[in-house]
Amino acid sequence: MSIAIVVRLRQWSLLSIVIVPLFAMFVTGHALASTKTDSEENPYVWKPKTTSVSVFKNGYGFFTREGEVELKGGWGHANEVPPAAFGTLAIYAANPQQLVDVVGVGAGEMISFEEMAESIRDTSRKATLEASLSMKVKLVSRTGSQSQEVTGSLKAISGGYAVVEQTNGAAAIPLEAIVSMQRVDLPLRFHVVEETGTVSERVDLHMAYLRSGIVWIPEYTLKIIDESTAELTLRGTLVNEAEDLHDCDVHFVVGVPHFVHSEMLSPVAIGQILRSIGSAIPTAGIPLQNMSQVMNRAVIANDFDNGRLDASVATSGAGTETFKELLGTLPPSDAAGAGDYSVYSKKGVTVRKGERAVITLMSKRISYGHQYAWTPGSVGRGDGASEDLVHRLVLENSTETPWTTGPCLALSGNQPLSEDILRYTPVRAKGELTVTTAINIAKSITESEVDRKLKAHEPQPNSFLDLVTLRGTVQLKSFESKPVSIRVTRSVQGRPLDATSNGSIRMDSEKLRLVERAGQIEWSVELQPGKTTELSYTYERFVPSH
Repeated sequence: MSIAIVVRLRQWSLLSIVIVPLFAMFVTGHALASTKTDSEENPYVWKPKTTSVSVFKNGYGFFTREGEVELKGGWGHANEVPPAAFGTLAIYAANPQQLVDVVGVGAGEMISFEEMAESIRDTSRKATLEASLSMKVKLVSRTGSQSQEVTGSLKAISGGYAVVEQTNGAAAIPLEAIVSMQRVDLPLRFHVVEETGTVSERVDLHMAYLRSGIVWIPEYTLKIIDESTAELTLRGTLVNEAEDLHDCDVHFVVGVPHFVHSEMLSPVAIGQILRSIGSAIPTAGIPLQNMSQVMNRAVIANDFDNGRLDASVATSGAGTETFKELLGTLPPSDAAGAGDYSVYSKKGVTVRKGERAVITLMSKRISYGHQYAWTPGSVGRGDGASEDLVHRLVLENSTETPWTTGPCLALSGNQPLSEDILRYTPVRAKGELTVTTAINIAKSITESEVDRKLKAHEPQPNSFLDLVTLRGTVQLKSFESKPVSIRVTRSVQGRPLDATSNGSIRMDSEKLRLVERAGQIEWSVELQPGKTTELSYTYERFVPSH
């Protein structure tokens, strides 16, 4: 491979490119060797690490990046602008005495050395080029009236030459011939000043933003231990299509904050220039001055005390379904407790873009009980049978955090009992999990007319309604070996009048017209083994008179 070296020959009046393989290899090799450290890691390029992310169930995550960087004249650069949601991007200094006063995005500024005073031109040119080592730059050189552009990675400054690596080789350009420089691939730039007004030389810079492409899916396992105790385990499947996470703190949020502009990109993310005043912050987190921008009407009450929880992380390649399709299969976001947010946290998680991880977030022993429920349907089938009577487990949330909505597999030993959705359950509340159809409880329901008032109402001339009173009887007999609790809910087309056994009566406030009136009667009773229990009720309804 030949290396082009741009030199200015005294006897030539125009720029010449001379192919001198041996000499070029010597100059370039010597330059690269003498500045290897500088070219590999440019101290003025900010290379932050994603240190934490709060993941929501709606496909968004709130990311925080951190990293130190040296500044040249108060300026630093970065090669990536995240696709932040509008109103959520914050760039700030960790040191309370420093201020990020300018943030810019776009093509790098064109630095013209010809416009500088001759007394400082050579020194400024060399200093500017050295500050751009390892960056992709566009250099314009001129000899006489001839100009040439070279674009590539600036690898070294040595022996009076700037060495630029291109796809087809390397170009060594005399420093004195370079008239301008533009950084090509560092779209983000920032300026930092001290509280005193002087420019900063180094800054611990943080960036926080909301973006889409990451989601967590809750899954529960309920293991029956004895007649009253069970072990509830919550695992979160983290699906990451956003960005690489290396040794990152991941916070799985129960609840979804209200982000008004989550569907819109920040102006910075779409390439416009943003000039905003950042603020100094305490080292523990985001500054109060930026909180409204960062969280936008959302306050998360974090509970990160999860040191007792075990975690197992397994990663695999992403599936074939799209991220949007995956979101469509998830349980709905928690609506209850919309003002309260709880968080399960895991430290040191590594999940690269396109990978998935299954993480154990909680494993607690809880108390549980049994609940049977029956909602009779229409009466008139010969045996009075209707909807199935179901057996549910009632789980008491005695943990420190609410239970988010998610599928739950119930196990007894090595045998599965059921798989159902465990709904959102606040702390100190009870959640229900359907187990199976109860076959050891016999049930029947009968109704009969006990009174009729003919033509009790005339809604319009020659059109009459009869007022009919009906009595119903529900019979239940348990063949279980122990007493069982059962909840019976009977809906009627009419106005409930009374119910035995402390049955509660409710009217449907949406159905108030006489012929549309509806109500509901509910009992909670305990069935004794082998004994028959009767529940009676009466209600009235208007029917057309014939």
